[in-house]
Amino acid sequence: MYPRIVDIPLPFEIGGLDSLTVYSYGLMVVLGVLTAAWLAARELDRLFRIGRLPAVEVPDESETDSKSRRRGRNRRKQRMRPASPSVLMGTIATLAIVGGIVGARLFFVLENMDQFAADPLGTLFSSGGLTFYGGFLLAAGLIVWFLKRHDLSVRTFADAIAPGLMLAYGIGRIGCYLAGDGDWGV
Repeated sequence: MYPRIVDIPLPFEIGGLDSLTVYSYGLMVVLGVLTAAWLAARELDRLFRIGRLPAVEVPDESETDSKSRRRGRNRRKQRMRPASPSVLMGTIATLAIVGGIVGARLFFVLENMDQFAADPLGTLFSSGGLTFYGGFLLAAGLIVWFLKRHDLSVRTFADAIAPGLMLAYGIGRIGCYLAGDGDWGV
């Protein structure tokens, strides 16, 4: 199919690379995660407005750091203000991306232990081999840990994030198809 979408030439060589390649699978995964994060943020805002989610405390940005220093305040005593839990979606999306990629690679290694035993570095850093459920499990675990750390309801967040996750999964599967990973070698 179309595993490589475009090669962007770089003005100078960086570590042996003279162009930046955009792969269809990676692009679609990023688009899926961004779409899911946007949809989840909208739903979290709605749940916050109707009172189903509590506010989270965020630093008050009306008072800049330079004003705080002039008044003798350090960062530990910075004023906090309540906000919608949707402000956490950037961090949650980052946890999902990092946890998803690391978990997908780790499960691939677990499934192919004989290949890993023969060539550990080659298996860890090869270009293929990501397992969806490994990425899902590690990303979900990191997000649950993050939500519990902020005393937020995992059940309500899961309810808010589920529609975006299904859309992200579908977009990611389109990336698989574009990369040539379709059924029967299509």
